[in-house]
Amino acid sequence: MPAIHRRNILSETNASKQSQNIKKAPFRCFRRAALLAAALVLAAEPARAITAKDVLEKMTDKERFSYVTGLVDMLSYQSVLAGNGQRAGCISNAFYSKTEETWRLIVSTFEKFSDKSPEGLVVVLMNRACGG
Repeated sequence: MPAIHRRNILSETNASKQSQNIKKAPFRCFRRAALLAAALVLAAEPARAITAKDVLEKMTDKERFSYVTGLVDMLSYQSVLAGNGQRAGCISNAFYSKTEETWRLIVSTFEKFSDKSPEGLVVVLMNRACGG
């Protein structure tokens, strides 16, 4: 009889340990996930903004032209949303009516200010052409 009693105590002890392990399981998973996330953050390269140099050196001619026309179109659209259709037309005309001339100006500006934001440079050029 004492052997049976002893076995019951051991089984109760094991059950208690298993119960404690189950209670700790979510914390263990969270801790592992947190450690994994921290490792990924520390190992990842920090994000950085695109520069005019990136546009000139890392994009193909088609990608570069598409990127800049997207900037111009968004500036024009922004003016439309602000209720300034005249400025929107000026921005579109400044770029599309003299595309080659304007393109050379944009490229030379990107080369001169290669460490700056291409969006900011296009905004400045369009503001000079149309006021703003």
